[in-house]
Amino acid sequence: MLVDDHVLFREGTRALLAEAADIEVIAECGDGETAWAVIQATAPDVVVLDIHLEGTSGIEIARRLNQQRSSVKVLILTGHPYEIYVRKLFAIGVHGYLFKKASGSELIEAVRAVHCGEQVIGRDIPFRDPVTTRRAPAGRSELSEREISVLSLVQDGASNKEIAEHLHIGVRTVESHLSHAMAKLGVSSRMQALNLAHQLGIVGNK
Repeated sequence: MLVDDHVLFREGTRALLAEAADIEVIAECGDGETAWAVIQATAPDVVVLDIHLEGTSGIEIARRLNQQRSSVKVLILTGHPYEIYVRKLFAIGVHGYLFKKASGSELIEAVRAVHCGEQVIGRDIPFRDPVTTRRAPAGRSELSEREISVLSLVQDGASNKEIAEHLHIGVRTVESHLSHAMAKLGVSSRMQALNLAHQLGIVGNK
């Protein structure tokens, strides 16, 4: 099953997989809630899953499958080659992680390997040990404690000035911590950073 919010990308991926006689795409969709419903209805052997989806994220779908102890194998195919994602997703049961710049042959081999229960990380992903990843602390190690503190205060609704006063640092330092956190998380706004930090378990829900 293919899950990606870009129709053209899904069409291209489906065409690539069609070249493999032993792989059949039985379903595809572009949003998280539909994906979850279809996965439950069809129980594909492998779901090729993007991280960022409308509604339910790919991270949440992977977490739900893990909680169900589902036999469905998850292969993440994403535009984000960041270690923080790799650590979190392998920790919640994902079997493979590929960057969207991967070749068609690499994708086909990854689908086959994941189907057989192997763990796969794409050649362009800057993290090489899936076993270690599975044991890693869910992504917190890539953000500094101060960056996590700043995000937690953002979650409480504090302004940059209020954060600076609370942490006894300058407003420019707060802005720097937020900028570094957003870069590490691969997002472009503080709200996106906060939402992703929730998904990754870096900050708790209020």
